Formats: sequence, C-alpha cells, structure tokens
Amino acid sequence: MKNNIPQILLVDDDEQLRELIKASIESAYEVKVQEANGGHEAINYIQESNSSFALIISDYAMPKGNGNLILNWLDKENIKIPFIFFTSYFSNQITKSDLERSFALVTKPSLDGSLLKYIGSALKQMKILNLREGYVRIKVDWILDLPRALADYYTKEINNNFKLLLKRGTPLDTSETNKLSKDNLKQIWVKAEEGAPLISAIIQRLELEIKSQKEDWSSTIDWHNKISEVTHSFHKAMGWTQQVEELATKNLQLVEKKMQEIPQLRELFDKIKNNNGHYLYKHCSALTYVCIGLIQQFNLIEEDHDNVYECLAAAAIIHDITLTEDAAEKRDLYRQWISENTENNEDSFTLYKEHPELAAHIVRSWSSVHEDVEAIVMHHHERPDGSGFPFKLHSEEFSTLSCIFNFSHDLTEYCLTQGSEINFKDFCDKRKNLYTTGLFRDMLNKIESSVSH
Repeated sequence: MKNNIPQILLVDDDEQLRELIKASIESAYEVKVQEANGGHEAINYIQESNSSFALIISDYAMPKGNGNLILNWLDKENIKIPFIFFTSYFSNQITKSDLERSFALVTKPSLDGSLLKYIGSALKQMKILNLREGYVRIKVDWILDLPRALADYYTKEINNNFKLLLKRGTPLDTSETNKLSKDNLKQIWVKAEEGAPLISAIIQRLELEIKSQKEDWSSTIDWHNKISEVTHSFHKAMGWTQQVEELATKNLQLVEKKMQEIPQLRELFDKIKNNNGHYLYKHCSALTYVCIGLIQQFNLIEEDHDNVYECLAAAAIIHDITLTEDAAEKRDLYRQWISENTENNEDSFTLYKEHPELAAHIVRSWSSVHEDVEAIVMHHHERPDGSGFPFKLHSEEFSTLSCIFNFSHDLTEYCLTQGSEINFKDFCDKRKNLYTTGLFRDMLNKIESSVSH
C-alpha cells in the first residue's frame, strides 16, 4: 500500500457495522480507514497521527465520547478536517452548531450509497480522489447467510493470481456454502467495483435482522387488514383477485423499508405508524390497492409492472405525508375554498394548498425511489378539466402514471366514504362529465363495464 494514501478516521461504537463500513469505503476508494470506538479514542488517534487524517466519519451519540466531542476538540486545536456525521439521529436532534461544522449528515445505514458519495465528494474537493482497482477482501462469515452470490467470488492463490470460486447469482445452497466454508476459508476476494454494492447488501440484511429482533412483524403497518372492506367490495363487484391485495401489500412494505433511508420521511412515517386512526393509515393502502388493481385487472400499461407498482406505492404513501391531521380532516372544505378562490390565512389551509409541492420537494432527496414519483405527487390534485391545483393542468398534460394515480385517488376517496357497500355505478355516473377523454375515460368505462357484468 502506498505511503501517501489518504487516511480516513471512522468513529462508531458498533464494531460490526464499523467493520463493514470500513470494508465498503476501502472497496470504493484508494484510502486507508482507521477505526475508533468513540470520541475519546478518536482524539487520541488524531494526536498520534499529527492530524494527518483527510476525513473523519463519526456517529453522533456514543458511550465513549460523542461525535461533537471530536468537533469541539478540533475547534479548540484549530485543526481543519472535513467531518461527516454518520448517524441514525434526525437533523432536528443535532444542534445547529454541530450541523454547521460538519461537511455532511448521512443517515444510517446509508443503503442508497449516500455515504460513499459524500466521501467521494470530500476527497475530490481535496484533489485526492482515486477509485479502488483490482480485488478486495470480504470475510466469508459476512456472506454465508446471503441467498445467492451477489458478486463473482474469488480465492487468492499462492502465486497471487485470483481463481474464480463462485459466479454471481449462484444460489448458496448446502453444496455451494460448503465451498465457502471448506479448508477453513476465512475470506474471499471480489473485484473492487463489486465490493461496495456487496457490502451494502450485507449491511441491509444485518439491519433487517436487527429490526426483526427489536420488533415483531405486527408492529409495522398492517396494510392489508385495514382496507378489507374496500378489497371485498372490489372483489364482489368486479372480480378483482387476491393477487391485487398481495401485490399492494408487498409494494407498500418495500417502500416502507426504503423510507427508513431518509430522516424526514422516517420521522413523518413513524407518526402514521404509531396512530392507526390517522387519515393516511387507510388512505395510502387503499390507494395503492386501487392503482395496482386498475393496471393489473385492466391491462392499462405494458411497462415493467414491478417498477410501476413500487412507484405508485411510493407516491401513495408520500403524497399527503406533510398534512397535519387537522388539514386532512378539513380537506373537503379546503378544496371548496380553492375552487372558489377563497382567501383565508388559516395555517392548515395554507399547508393544504402547498402540500403537493412540499411532498414533491421531499421526494427529490429520496434517490432510491422511481423518478416519476415526484411528478405524480406534485400533480395529484390536478383534474383533467383544469379545475385542480396547484397548476390547473388539463388532461393532455398528464403522464400515464399521473392519470392512473389521480383517477385512483378520486375513486379511493369515494370508496372510503361508502362503508361496506360501495356503489361503483354511482361513482361512474357522477364522473361522466369529468373523465371524458383519453385514459381517464377508458378507466371509467372499464369500471362501468365491469360493474354491469
């Protein structure tokens, strides 16, 4: 290893996560990572190294010295080292002073790769960015529980050549797992460009294991059972199958996990999760069910359905997430005020008018979500006749997914006011003058045709 290779100090009290993050960083960049278990040990290492670290990455709260202890010491000694907080804390749980002194705040476990991106950005600013080449080591213990090989796995021969052991995608059944554990094999090698994605998958699996230990499955949102009246009505009136329910639940759960990556989303979502009387609790799940059902039962699109389903589930969860319960409860009144151009300084009314744009703004920071979600969320209160808000779009300005989402949104709200017996014919009769063109008209016709048969 080169003597002038940049050094990074990684500070965290979780030894297992620290070891994995170190491996991920060293897989991506030509750097050497020094580990510390808390603020006090980190300060000792900085002193011993004569402040030679190019970058410090630290948790915020640790038993053996918090991250801001390091920041305060650096300020006192007038030492300038870029500092990244890597923590499960939200930004509103960290003091403004600490945030202002840091290069970035990254939320654990950073499954979207944002930690590596910020590290790369910091190294690039210092003109010391070099990507890792060749092969990197991976502990065998880390990969034994994975369902399949997530990279090409190699062994290193005595002559320093690399020999392919398992190809990417190979299921790790008993025979293949034996290959990894034979001869007391402690480590395998993967190509450097595959190292960080592999470790990200390992960390994700670790996080899910930890989550399952801390809380049972029933503590997550029980999407399916909260909309049983709605699903029963669609099955009874139009023959929608149980597969629609299963697809809706699956995609809502996928999105729920992805939301843990963004502090603001996680905080907002927890408010819904901890209050099963919240308006969004049923609204999100019913809306996802209707979106997926329209596509699946009526063959509305020919695109990759898996991506589209997850996209619509994400939009369903987030489109109203900035609303307070007060604003949600008054939504019918507020829509009337908007249509009548009524002026009112009520805070919850202002929030209601702005909530599509506020939610879309949050989506912009959610890099792992489908690119169409932002526009769907921004336009979810538009109507094909131009009477919606905030932009008064007309039908020809809607994307296909926005058409499906907005129609589903309207149908969902109607269904949730109907109780156990939903009158779909009444819905169709009341919307004939609104949904008169394109995909909007097609969906209304398909609903009407299904009900009549």
